[in-house]
Amino acid sequence: MRRVLPFWICQLALAIALAFGAAYCGNAGGFLVVDDGGDANGGVEDDSGNGGDEDGGTGEDTGRDEDTGRDEDTGRDEDTGRDEDTGRDEDTGQDEDAGGGTMDADTPPPDTGPEDTGPGTGNPQMSFFITSRPVERNGQAITGGNLGGLANADAWCTQLVREVLPQDRRTWRAYLSTTTSDARDRIGTGPWRNANGEMIAANVDELHNNPPARALLLTETGFGWPGGGDENIEHDIITGSNAQGRRFANLEELRPRFTFSTGFMYPNVTFDFSCNNYTTDGAGGSDAQRMNYHVVGHWDWDLSPEGNTSRSWNSSHVVACDIAAMDRDQGDGRLYCFAAN
Repeated sequence: MRRVLPFWICQLALAIALAFGAAYCGNAGGFLVVDDGGDANGGVEDDSGNGGDEDGGTGEDTGRDEDTGRDEDTGRDEDTGRDEDTGRDEDTGQDEDAGGGTMDADTPPPDTGPEDTGPGTGNPQMSFFITSRPVERNGQAITGGNLGGLANADAWCTQLVREVLPQDRRTWRAYLSTTTSDARDRIGTGPWRNANGEMIAANVDELHNNPPARALLLTETGFGWPGGGDENIEHDIITGSNAQGRRFANLEELRPRFTFSTGFMYPNVTFDFSCNNYTTDGAGGSDAQRMNYHVVGHWDWDLSPEGNTSRSWNSSHVVACDIAAMDRDQGDGRLYCFAAN
């Protein structure tokens, strides 16, 4: 039971308290507040009803420690709202050690996906790769077999290398034959290694007589490429070459490349194995209208059955030069690139 006493009684009580040193008085708007259920040791309740404990300094009702401001039951600091043991703020869920942000301390960080393979992440041992993107000409993806000639194809190899090896200054060549040059003579003498540092071939003869398995044929970023068994096969690599990495001598040598393992054959068999030295997209239209072609290899060549004409890393079949035919025949303008020095 609580009683409110007149102010003169308050003054009298103060005098007695000073005389005996065993009482407390709180001024509440000129009135003394007395709690009959106060602590027998002398604890007197203030206006809020929080009993002050003389021995421990802890309010009877709140359990708050007067010296630290910490609630004994919850461990929470009344001023900061932070749990003393975990350092976690009850209101925001922020961990004191975690710095900025309001992410709950119990919540794992969000998945940001695979690590970025940006500039400077390539392997300096790399001296061979499949282009990770189709050739571009004047900043735009090609629309067929017009690669911008050998010069632009070589420049594309160099650009992709410098995206992963900015300090690289070697001479890079696209593995392409034309009517006047052979791919095997453009790429140096070897040895060549892929983006993982694995040996592709020690020299030109080994490259063509014992070609590397598909598992070794990686992009400049160190990845494989959709091939046999994948949902979206894109395995054609432009080469314009025969199995020994040379240009075709005549139509009779080229003719077998016009026949696919499925039985399909282009109706117009013409002597073009390089889209006119990689300068034309062809006529397009129907197969009967197509007159320009280029030879491609399959990077996943070792998945084809023995004896199959397409079982070749560099000389599987011909493809018309327009982009529609390239897409249909599972290619989109990729190249093999070699460091020539």
